[in-house]
Parts: sequence; structure tokens; C-alpha cells
Amino acid sequence: MAERSPQANRFHRALLTAGCALALLTLAACSYRAILLATADWHFRAGDLHSIEKAEQIFPSNARYHFARALAIQQEDPSSGDVDRELARAVALNPRFSDAMLSWSVDKELAGDRTGAQKLLLDARAIDRQLRPSWALANFYFRQGDATRFWPQARECLRLIAVASFTTGRYDPVPIFALCWSMQPDAAAILSKAIPPDPQIEEIYLNYLLKYSKLDAQVDLVERILPRSTADDLWVLIPHINALILSGRVPTAVYEWDQLVGRKLLPYQPLDPAKGLSLTDGSFYSGPSGAGFDWKTVYPDPIRFSFLELEHTYRFEFDGNEPQQVDLLSQYAPVLPDRTYRLRSRYRAPFDATGSGINWTVTINSKKIAGRVVEGSAEDEKTLGVEFQTPPDASVATLLLNYQRQPGTTLIRGQLDLLQTSLTLQ
Repeated sequence: MAERSPQANRFHRALLTAGCALALLTLAACSYRAILLATADWHFRAGDLHSIEKAEQIFPSNARYHFARALAIQQEDPSSGDVDRELARAVALNPRFSDAMLSWSVDKELAGDRTGAQKLLLDARAIDRQLRPSWALANFYFRQGDATRFWPQARECLRLIAVASFTTGRYDPVPIFALCWSMQPDAAAILSKAIPPDPQIEEIYLNYLLKYSKLDAQVDLVERILPRSTADDLWVLIPHINALILSGRVPTAVYEWDQLVGRKLLPYQPLDPAKGLSLTDGSFYSGPSGAGFDWKTVYPDPIRFSFLELEHTYRFEFDGNEPQQVDLLSQYAPVLPDRTYRLRSRYRAPFDATGSGINWTVTINSKKIAGRVVEGSAEDEKTLGVEFQTPPDASVATLLLNYQRQPGTTLIRGQLDLLQTSLTLQ
């Protein structure tokens, strides 16, 4: 290989020197920029207007600083023209800055520029397909009274929450429900236009309707939920059925209850008052849940209750210190008007239940129904019950097993085992 000439060597050394100098200058420039950036960020994080202005002076091309300055000015003087200018600068520096667009749209709307506000909102939504732009648009159309554009945005908000929020817990759909009812208090319109067919959204919406006692809206929504309901829906469907019973809408409650039974979500037989099937779980195959038409235990201390699963028995234990009057077990039973029913229970106990003060009572429309006491015994088992006539406006009867100490008797001691209960249409 031929040796380089002295001139070539000098040129090579000069080139290396220049390269090193350039690298050092670049490094110094980068270090200086990093120092400036760190200093600006330190001021920015202080959060007050003066510090944000210092950060902006160091890096006037940072859109975040202009946005933060606009918000800080707005807190001190909402009417300041600097708010609009700073937001405009932030969007100009970063045309994809959706948060700045949303804030700027509010500023424009307050200034009366509705067209400009709407354009910013639409631009923000085109850039950011998350919840905030759609929620801002829904609120904007609500304020403008623009129902045609409001409903699609409300539905989109709920769809986005269903897609993302339930995995992060970030968003609550309840404010959207409230906005819908403020826009148009029409249950059918809200259900068809705003509520997407998403099980989680529907559950939370049903709970919202329960909270505000919107019973007709609940029924329409549940009609949509029932065909695909699962055990995960019972937490809100059962309180809804309870609300139907308490409001006197018993046929609807029975229909929905039977739908859940038919889907094997409840371990009972269907109810059919017209065929005399009005009692739930009279054989005590399950423990009392207190749900809907199922048994509910209402005993206080010191009475103890236990469900003997293998024996299908409800056991009440008395120690002689119980209250002199106390309710033990109850159930809502759908009944027919102007009909005679016989309610009977088989039981085991070391005492006579009726003579000791344990009896079935029946209440319909908040009135206690006078009935004929029915008793009997066979070997170690006994029966207690009542025969009663329903009034012309009857739809549901409250069956209540209670204890009231009889005159001349002491408080009872021992176990009362309920073995089976029947409600027979005579």
C-alpha cells in the first residue's frame, strides 16, 4: 500500500479535529438543551401562573406550557383575553392537542361562537376517539337543545365506557343517564336511542332506575335483559322484582320471576296463581334468600335459625329469653281475588305450636285477614295453618309465621322444625 503524502496526513488530522470539535459542540448543545428542558419542566411542575410563565419563556414552542398558562389565567380571571390567545397558540403548536381543543371550545361557546366551538369539538373527536371528546360533544348538544345530534353522542359515550372503562374503573355512566333524562324524560326514547345492548351498561342503568323509582322504565329495560340474563344480573333484577311486588304490580313480578326460574337462575318451580301455584319452595329445598317471592327469615336474637339442607328443614331454636312477640318467617305469595286458600305447615316440636302462640297470619293490602285456624297431628309430626278468603282486590298475600306468648303460658323453649308448607287453592 502506498504511503500517504504529508499533505494528506495533515488533511486527515484536520478532518479528525473538526469532527471531534463538531461532536463536542453537538454534545454541548444537547446538554444545554437538556438543562433548559429540565429547568423549564421544573418551573412548569410548580403549577402556579408565575412559574408556568417562566417555563413558557424558556420553551415558547411547547404547546403544553401555553395550555397550562391558559388554565392558570382562567382561574384568576375567566374573562381575560389571554385565555383564548394561549389556547389558540397551544393548538397551533400542536394541531393534535385534543385537551386544548376541548378547553378552547368552551371558551368560544362562552364568547357566543357556537360554530367555532362545535368545530373544535368535532376536530378533537376526530383526533381522540376516547370518552372525553364525545362526552364534551354530548354536553354541548344538550346545552344547545339539539336532540338530533345529542342522542348519538350519548350512546357513543356509553359504548366507549362499556369498551374501556370497566377494565380501568375510570368512568361512571350515571352522569350520562342523568343527562339523558334531563334531555327528554321519556323512558322508551332513552332506551332505544341511548342505551346500548351491553349487559354491564344495562345493569348499571337498571340500578339507576331503581334508585329513582322509575318503575315503568325498569320494566321496559328488564324485558330486554331477561332473554340473555345470567346469574351476574340477579344483584339488580331481584331488587327490581321486589319493587314490583311492593308497588302492587304482581303479574309483572310473577312473569319476570318465572323467566329467571325458566333460565335456571333461581332454584324453584314456576309460579302460576291461576293453577293454584302460589307458594315458592314449600318443601324447603333451599335456604331462605329473602329475594322476590322466596322465604325471608325475620327472627331476632336470641332466637337461632338454621337450614338443615339434607333434611329440607327450617329450624328455629328458642331458649326461653325470646321477645314476647316476634316474627319468624315470611313470604309474598301471588293470589287470586275472591278465592279461598288453605295454608298449612308440618312441624316437629316438643310443644304445641298453636297453643304456645306460634301461628300463620295473612296480610293483604296492609290488612290482616281473619281466617280459620287449621291444626292436626300424626305420630311425631303436627300441623298448623290457617284457611282464609282473599278480598276482591287481592293480588299478593304476605304469609307470616310469628310468635306471640299466650296469656297463662311461659316463653317457649326447644326447637321448632318446619318440615313442609303448602298453600292450596280451595
